[in-house]
Amino acid sequence: CRWLMNSVGLLNHREFVLMLWGLVAGGALGALLDLLLLVAPLLDVRAETDIASDIASTRHPVPRTLLEAHMLASGALGWFAYRILEIHLGFIRRNELCAEWKDDSFYKVGLTTKLDHVNVPRRRAWFGVKHSKTSPMLVEDLPRNEQKRMVGKLAGELEVEDYNRLDIHTFVYDPACNSFDRGWRQNWFGFWCASRWHPHATGEF
Repeated sequence: CRWLMNSVGLLNHREFVLMLWGLVAGGALGALLDLLLLVAPLLDVRAETDIASDIASTRHPVPRTLLEAHMLASGALGWFAYRILEIHLGFIRRNELCAEWKDDSFYKVGLTTKLDHVNVPRRRAWFGVKHSKTSPMLVEDLPRNEQKRMVGKLAGELEVEDYNRLDIHTFVYDPACNSFDRGWRQNWFGFWCASRWHPHATGEF
């Protein structure tokens, strides 16, 4: 982890997730407060203190510029922390390791898996009017023999040519392949409540 300068593992994963929650909350609240101070003069809202009034006033361009810069920085921090948090919440829900996620250990090709950078025209009806638009090509759009060759296979079992054709972000997670996935409720309970400090703890919860 670039912030902890340490690896995220059994003994500090919970603390890392809590830190991400704090960064997301801090970034969102900071950006919201900055926005309120910026729009207060436009709404003719009287600030409660002279300091807040001076910061929000358009007559003081330097503090206002700093306020805008802080709002952008807070928003960017919250957004990037949220993207990382979203990934780790998925790990918790599936009881999955980061290495397993990166290696697509439990992900298979499904009929809804998309082909990478391949679009096909589709006709859809909206309120009785047919419209034509392009959308990503799916595995179910391939010839039947190609479907049989790929559908149901784990990512690691695919031929290199087939793997490179597919959008890896649309592979289908198969909980049956993950022996530690006991359902999202038990996975969440184990993550937050299982003891990790025992000398013999291995993280098998």
